[in-house]
Amino acid sequence: MLFVLLSANDVVAQRANSVAEQKRRVEQYKRDLEKTKREVQELKQQKGSATQRVNKLTKQMNLRTSYIAETERKRDLLTYEAGKLNKKIDSLVKALKHNKSIYAEVVRVAYRDYAANNATTYLFSSTTISDAAHRMVNLRHIAEQRAELAEQIKQQGRHLVAMRDELQSRRIELDSIGRSLEREHRELERDREEAKRTFDKLTE
Repeated sequence: MLFVLLSANDVVAQRANSVAEQKRRVEQYKRDLEKTKREVQELKQQKGSATQRVNKLTKQMNLRTSYIAETERKRDLLTYEAGKLNKKIDSLVKALKHNKSIYAEVVRVAYRDYAANNATTYLFSSTTISDAAHRMVNLRHIAEQRAELAEQIKQQGRHLVAMRDELQSRRIELDSIGRSLEREHRELERDREEAKRTFDKLTE
């Protein structure tokens, strides 16, 4: 009758192996790109030959293109993971709402029985000592189930907060990636323009 409580592993910010691997690839391309950018700047300062600069700029453009492609794959993976997380949140919201409605009904019935002194009547209407003991066990079991449901609702509430926080974190990360991609595309265009100007000097 109750919704199955989602595993804690699904609630915690658990990144898929593919996402973690893609992040490592992106960081490696970023390091390679930064290294090549420094080499290009050194050539400028040292008045390196136009041919050397064109070669370095070509390498830089290739690395930047690869970096952009890997970052876009990372963005797509994170978008997919965020979508899955959003579906889990929707499912948990429904489960929590369902359990809260059940608990509200349980509390209402318990209060009604308490007001009518039904529990005492239930016990005193026992026909034998064994029957009374059996009825006491039933009452205790009902109380335990009510307490268990209350605890489950608390856990679901905590998990829902954690999942929403994680989703917000993913969205912030995706926004950052979007800005980074825009910046890299602008840098790539500048690289191309600089490489063209440098190459034109070779053909003058």
